[in-house]
Amino acid sequence: EMLYKLYPVFLTRHSLVFEAMLSLPRIHCILSNSIVLHGNIWQEFDHLLCYLHGCDSELERQEFLTSILKLSEFYQIDSGFWYAVTRLKDLLPAVFKPSLKLQLGRQFQIHEWVEPSFCVMMEHQPISSISHLKAHHMGMVYFWIIVTTKAQIKEHYRALAYTKPALDQSNDC
Repeated sequence: EMLYKLYPVFLTRHSLVFEAMLSLPRIHCILSNSIVLHGNIWQEFDHLLCYLHGCDSELERQEFLTSILKLSEFYQIDSGFWYAVTRLKDLLPAVFKPSLKLQLGRQFQIHEWVEPSFCVMMEHQPISSISHLKAHHMGMVYFWIIVTTKAQIKEHYRALAYTKPALDQSNDC
């Protein structure tokens, strides 16, 4: 566990969740404003604090922006959420992979990311090239849709290849 010494005013200025959390009465607390943030990875919380303090060191890294997106959604920090969405849109496709874009789009209801990411994944990849990480990012339902759709397309191609075309034997040819 990581211990931070932060001013409550700093956190409450950005988040209604922190405002509510820090306004609760404390019984038998050694530190007057101590709170335990279960379920937070300390690196992600560091990224959020860096964003809130206005640090410029890591602003373009995908991990940094993803952390801000996740924790801003969790702590209801609207400015952080929209900052991360805007900056992630600006990342190059080679950096911000369609599978991660699909996962984040589904997870945070960023609907304009879902369909384009899914289409890119359908077009350019044979099923055998989808890695375990990409399948995890997609989620099982989307992975199943891709697999079954590609299998149906393959069946249609085979059916077309073995179907004899009808010949037009009119005298007008």
